Amino acid sequence: MVAHEHHSFPDDNGADDREASERAVRTLHRRWFEATAAKDIEGLMEPIAETVVSYEHEQPLEYVGRDQVREVCASGLDGAPGCSTGPNAVGR
Repeated sequence: MVAHEHHSFPDDNGADDREASERAVRTLHRRWFEATAAKDIEGLMEPIAETVVSYEHEQPLEYVGRDQVREVCASGLDGAPGCSTGPNAVGR
């Protein structure tokens, strides 16, 4: 079970094709769910931009950059067997 996930990624492909865009988002989510279930931090971090800013529910509320987001993701994986409370990520 994934308790809360919301991620935003820049669209660097310039795709106007709605079906292709939907497939890309579904593929990203499937990979995220698989990596979460496997507690694969590298798989979770692979699509995350170096310039990510993550807003969490606990202090500190803002995590800036991949290293800080990796720490909060790893903490979520370690602390919640069977589920993750990954970051609410917004690329800058």
